[in-house]
Amino acid sequence: MKKIKEDIKNNKFESVYLLYGEEAYMRQLYKNKIKNAVIPEGDTMNILERDSDAIDLKEIVEFATTMPFFADHHLVILKDSGLFTAGREAEEKEGEEGKAQAESLPEMKPGAEKNTGAKGKGKAAKGAPTKADPIIDYINNPTETTVLVFVETKVDKRSKLFKAINEKGYVCEMARRTVAELVKFIGQTFKQGGRAVTEADATFLVDYVGMDMQNLVNEMEKLIAYTDGKDVVTKEDILKVCVEENDEKVYNLTGAIARKKKEEAFAVYDDMLKNRESPMMILYAIQKQYRNLLIALEARKNNMDKYALSGLLGIKPYPAELLLKDAR
Repeated sequence: MKKIKEDIKNNKFESVYLLYGEEAYMRQLYKNKIKNAVIPEGDTMNILERDSDAIDLKEIVEFATTMPFFADHHLVILKDSGLFTAGREAEEKEGEEGKAQAESLPEMKPGAEKNTGAKGKGKAAKGAPTKADPIIDYINNPTETTVLVFVETKVDKRSKLFKAINEKGYVCEMARRTVAELVKFIGQTFKQGGRAVTEADATFLVDYVGMDMQNLVNEMEKLIAYTDGKDVVTKEDILKVCVEENDEKVYNLTGAIARKKKEEAFAVYDDMLKNRESPMMILYAIQKQYRNLLIALEARKNNMDKYALSGLLGIKPYPAELLLKDAR
């Protein structure tokens, strides 16, 4: 990411960029940074953006190889192109064909050598054709005035296209941020909005909302609006404003049931029904919650923290923390 910032600062761009990884917010952020730096605002003549099924490689190569119209650059942005699995698909296809051909041959006597007439078919030949070949050919001989940007959720690093971009351009992985990085990000974002937040409350926001940066940004925008006239965002503000996930509602319901608080349990149940949760789904969620409590009990015995447990159960850290507290 530092490389992209330097390219923008120096107004000197690679011919091709690959932005990939789990963190959608970062992919979108850096795509827009490149877009705003390469193409003037309002210029629709020198930019081509395509998503998944709308990608026509012939159209893209033709656009990329033409000169920009009264501008310094052409910009091509391809999102979730589906081109980064092509190498693997070709390899698997050839492997299957080779296996089928071998199985169709008559049984040979021990020691006899099979002559398949297709040496090496069980393994993809180096440089096996893929659907990404037209764009790979372009990347190997790019137009100096065109900037090509791939924005991908997942890529196969063994694919020919990935290897070509890694050699000829710049590859940047947008991985999930750590809790420490998110806490720093939250503090910076609140500061820009004229608010302060303690490290403990910023950590609680991550636990409560989750580690998806776009969700965090959405919730911080609501918190800044809610705390108009205040200098500090607190845990109490977070609990009042941020979206309460069903995980916590189920926790509150099972907790009320365990404490034999009938009125409290029915209040939570009614609230879930108002949110259009079906009774059968609520029953299933309660059953799942008790199963999670048993897993949390074992987790405590093995000294697992809330982040390890949240990863194991596929839930947010805050509900995981509540499970660990109750699993005694």
